[in-house]
Amino acid sequence: MIPRILVLADYPEERTRSREHRPEPAIIQLEHVTKAYQTIGRVSVPALHDVDLSIDTGEMVAVTGEPNSGTSTLMNILGCLDTPTSGRYILDGRDLSALPNRQLNRIRATTVGFAFNLAQLRPDTNLVRNVELPMVFALRPR
Repeated sequence: MIPRILVLADYPEERTRSREHRPEPAIIQLEHVTKAYQTIGRVSVPALHDVDLSIDTGEMVAVTGEPNSGTSTLMNILGCLDTPTSGRYILDGRDLSALPNRQLNRIRATTVGFAFNLAQLRPDTNLVRNVELPMVFALRPR
């Protein structure tokens, strides 16, 4: 299976559609997602609060925002690099909200792809080797 690449953008509320008009379920769905980080002094620092998001199959969106507005936290959750403190993250019909890291690693390796703003290539190797590297984590043959 080739990983699907998620290209995410701003999802304005005015584009929200009712479920009755969707031909199939959303590929990505967040329901009341909250993420808070605990500091050393046990202070809870909120990064996301009660986020609802729905992205349909084939739809392209981008996540944008001011620094410290939660965009990186949102992308980390969507990319299975982090989990919500509360709420649900449903990817292709599967609730990922409380999966253990081992299962999230597998999903990251087989389902989610990353496209970075700056090239995240290893400068010490050629392009072919850079492309092969993620396939190692997906346990794909050379």
